[in-house]
Amino acid sequence: MNISVIIPTYNRLESLKKCLCSLLKTDRDDFEIIIVNDASTDGTKEYLNNLNNPKIKTIHHTENKGVSQSRNDGIKLSQSDIIAFTDDDCEAQDKWLDNLAQNFMTVALDAPQQSAGRTAVPPSVQTCPIKSARTRRFNSISLVR
Repeated sequence: MNISVIIPTYNRLESLKKCLCSLLKTDRDDFEIIIVNDASTDGTKEYLNNLNNPKIKTIHHTENKGVSQSRNDGIKLSQSDIIAFTDDDCEAQDKWLDNLAQNFMTVALDAPQQSAGRTAVPPSVQTCPIKSARTRRFNSISLVR
């Protein structure tokens, strides 16, 4: 079961680098990272254009469209069974993607709910803790199938 991790970003290049490092440390092979650069002016576009990793896809907005539009654009590019969202200032724990996939398989497939042509994960597994540098607490993510 493959996963798309969508990361909207705007002018937080250093945080984004830490977020990417944490995601790329995972042992999973079946995931992609979709970064939506929302018209950053801090060198984010140049940094992303120089990345040479087949797991990473990028979208560059020419004007700031906001986090909601950025997430929606990431969803459109996704080709995966599971879509996960995280912020550019979060660092994923080592087994974050494994836990998402495992929870999806054990719970979501038992009680699927339809949402926009994909199966939505029931509320019991819609959140998974990830470390947020900005808030110094655990944040939540949502995923859909």
